Amino acid sequence: MPTRRVIGRRVLVRDVVALLAAGRSVLLVGPAGVGKTALIETIEWPHDFVVDPFERITRAAAARIRRGMNRGNAYLAAARSPARSELGCVGRIAWRMTLAYVRPLPSRAVRTILTDALFASGVPPTAFDAGWLRAAVRASSGLPGRALALSLVVGERWRHDGYLLPVQSALVRSLTDVCQLDRQDPKSTN
Repeated sequence: MPTRRVIGRRVLVRDVVALLAAGRSVLLVGPAGVGKTALIETIEWPHDFVVDPFERITRAAAARIRRGMNRGNAYLAAARSPARSELGCVGRIAWRMTLAYVRPLPSRAVRTILTDALFASGVPPTAFDAGWLRAAVRASSGLPGRALALSLVVGERWRHDGYLLPVQSALVRSLTDVCQLDRQDPKSTN
């Protein structure tokens, strides 16, 4: 059951919820920033049966998941690729999961995410024009995570200095921030 609003993903959420309810494990697959984690947070599923990220988890965690699947537990997981070579030791159980590809969003949905996030960050609607917004939607490439990161950087600059950061500068800054976070706090899974 969905617990929060997701833009442009109603059908996917409905299908994943139906698969989980039927006892099928689901592996959400898509590029970084496409919204796999947001979908997982949207779907009410016991935390013990959620694996995000699914790639490169420990052998012990993979064995625990395999045992759980053997007992009939359905897991919800996310990975950038279903390729066994990219999944590491967990690739041995990925074939037991139904793949659900999370595709980039259409421009209209990304525009909604951007404007909502900009308003929430304190950027007034009069601060940006249609050209700036089009450039931001293009720079987001259909990836809601990238759109949110971009809007956070723009909102921070707006609150601090009172001016709108150019889209390309905001994009570079947001990507740099993400890389620094990855280096500071690598996710250790299960």
